Amino acid sequence: MVELFGGATLTTIVAVVNLLGLPGLVLIIWSADQRRFNSWQMRAQEERANEAKLRQEELAALKDQFVVAMDAAARQHSEVIRMYENNVILVKNYEKISNELVGLVHISTQTITKMTEHIENNMYCPIIRDGGARWGLTQRD
Repeated sequence: MVELFGGATLTTIVAVVNLLGLPGLVLIIWSADQRRFNSWQMRAQEERANEAKLRQEELAALKDQFVVAMDAAARQHSEVIRMYENNVILVKNYEKISNELVGLVHISTQTITKMTEHIENNMYCPIIRDGGARWGLTQRD
């Protein structure tokens, strides 16, 4: 036996045509086609729902990755901010040390100048009184 429309044999189709006539056969074919179309629509709707679900999952994964990347960028940005703040503190400390060293050099220069004046004006020292000639401290030309 040859099966035709959805498992119906040729003898069954002939019996239906004899019983219902040609309009009945058209109605049966239309009904079978409508069921096939409805099942196709249901499958298409399920596929669209599955695709939408997958798209939502992918978007959620991308969102999570984006959040992780933004958190990492925020941490790195805060580290850079801290580095610049620390550099400002370091520069201020170096400036303070520099000012202290300038003061120290100034005081040392004044002290050496005074010491030189005292040595040159020290008339109690026999070397200074005779100009250092007797002691061999004069310059030789």
